Amino acid sequence: LTEGVVAKDIEGVFRYKKSLKNNHGKSKFDCYNEITNEVIEVKGCSIYPDLTTWSPGPYFDVLYFVDFSSLDGKYKIFQINITHKELADAKVNNLQTYQDQINQGRRPRFSLYDTYVSPGYKCSGKPVYEGNLSI
Repeated sequence: LTEGVVAKDIEGVFRYKKSLKNNHGKSKFDCYNEITNEVIEVKGCSIYPDLTTWSPGPYFDVLYFVDFSSLDGKYKIFQINITHKELADAKVNNLQTYQDQINQGRRPRFSLYDTYVSPGYKCSGKPVYEGNLSI
């Protein structure tokens, strides 16, 4: 659902069904922006605060976060301006980063809302799009 919403609402973005060969090997990803040539990762939540789970080796140029937590069909899309490399430094708790947990063979989990959206860090804190699924 989240990838489809981003592809529907963000200009130039579409779902990409194939794998992409890049400098990081072969990658699967959520969407692609044909205007900016960016690989896009999409995450979403239906409750606040979110607890987003990550795979060990995502590759992306930009991250979109879809917030469905209003529970009335309305949603907000936020653009978080980080790359897969910057994700490594994200704090997942008081003692560990994303990369620390990857190194331990764990799937990192942390709140994108609390880390990026609310504080306006690498994100304006304002949605780039607001929609309503019930219309």
